[in-house]
Amino acid sequence: MTLETTLFDRLLALHGSSIKRMLTTQYRMHDKIMRFPSDELYESKLIAADAVKDRLLKDIKAYEVQDTEDTSEPLVFIDTQGGDFPERNEEELDSNDTASAASKKKKSSILYGDSKSNEMEAALVRQHVRKLVEAGVRPEDIAVVTPYNAQVAILAPLKEMFPGIEIGSVDGFQGREKEAVIVSLVRSNSEGEVGFLGEKRRLNVAMTRPKRSLAVIGDSETVKRGSKFLSRWMDYLEENADLRYPDLASLVR
Repeated sequence: MTLETTLFDRLLALHGSSIKRMLTTQYRMHDKIMRFPSDELYESKLIAADAVKDRLLKDIKAYEVQDTEDTSEPLVFIDTQGGDFPERNEEELDSNDTASAASKKKKSSILYGDSKSNEMEAALVRQHVRKLVEAGVRPEDIAVVTPYNAQVAILAPLKEMFPGIEIGSVDGFQGREKEAVIVSLVRSNSEGEVGFLGEKRRLNVAMTRPKRSLAVIGDSETVKRGSKFLSRWMDYLEENADLRYPDLASLVR
């Protein structure tokens, strides 16, 4: 018995599909954000309500937002393929670390286990958040989510830079929503190892939290090797998102 099987799965196994009712009209997401999870996880039955299917960040009525490349696109994929944005295992210690740095990392290891982080990817997150805020999006309407607690820790300074922004794990963000969500996938390695990025339910939470804007940052070469589901997601993003390749020279780490 594991936590992998949900209570709802157990109820279905006991009582059959007659107890299940699916709500097909959703009132949160832009249609382009909704399309992949609908096709993959909801039998293509989800329909975006007219009030939400085309809305963008630039259309926010509560305050003024500029029309930019970041506020006029509902789906953005920043693809870090190429090996310039490698992940890091929090348990690894460099031989050049000082005693104090080693002690700090040991403490991090205790807190996060073998959790992964990606400092270069975090720099891309900061860059994208800054662009949204400069365009007029309020920080309290932005969330950054990631599957790894070590990455949450690296991104925590964003709360001081942009008071009101929410930073959290995918699991902790379940049931929440924001106008704009940035998802940091973290994993980038030559072996194509993705860990629990391969868990559909976790990724479903991440990709269905935004109302108007979803920006995914990750290494397509690594992620698509993790599973058929991940490969199809990367293909969907490459074909339907505003696809961008980061400029290392533009990053402020």
